[in-house]
Amino acid sequence: MDGSSSTSRQISWASMVSPKLTYLSLRYGGHISAALWIASASWQAIGTARIVGWLLAFDLAIYSFIAFLPLTFVVLVPSLVLLPLWFVLVGRLLSRERVY
Repeated sequence: MDGSSSTSRQISWASMVSPKLTYLSLRYGGHISAALWIASASWQAIGTARIVGWLLAFDLAIYSFIAFLPLTFVVLVPSLVLLPLWFVLVGRLLSRERVY
């Protein structure tokens, strides 16, 4: 036996991973990172900004884990309202004059 037959049977990891799988893994990993960032930023907020931030973070995190199911994009519908609302609420909190 020559060594060429054994090398032809070896499959590299690069050929096994599809570009779509890599893209989706990075995309949903980005959703998890965003959910963690929003939740941690909302932890220090007060009032409505905290509640809206936690709901938004929960929504993004849940979507990232169930995105492979059909019609799960419906889970992201609340984030169409929650994300801009959270930005406005956090902007209002940041624009207030702080007393040290």
